[in-house]
Amino acid sequence: VWTPCGGQLSRLKTILTNDPVPARVRVPLLVVHNKSDRCPSTPFSRAGGYVERMSSARPVKLIAFEGGGPVHGGFCEAFDYHGYPGLEFRVVNAIADWIVAHPPH
Repeated sequence: VWTPCGGQLSRLKTILTNDPVPARVRVPLLVVHNKSDRCPSTPFSRAGGYVERMSSARPVKLIAFEGGGPVHGGFCEAFDYHGYPGLEFRVVNAIADWIVAHPPH
């Protein structure tokens, strides 16, 4: 499961832009993102590209949420759309449901 946050994002960017490894990933992959994310380092417009680069991951899925709130703080902080405020229950349940439905082989 990948959601945009600082540490994960920098490692994922390295993998997805500089490394042939993504095409060899063969485990289930879930990308979770908020369409309303205003963090300049994690624009929603890149989410589809992350999924495409993981061409061998099976299954691979993008779950997109939109909105949430109320928001406050910086765009890349937990209480802006970046952190799914007001959507936590839905996001956690969607991730948990996906994990249960796609156990590792």
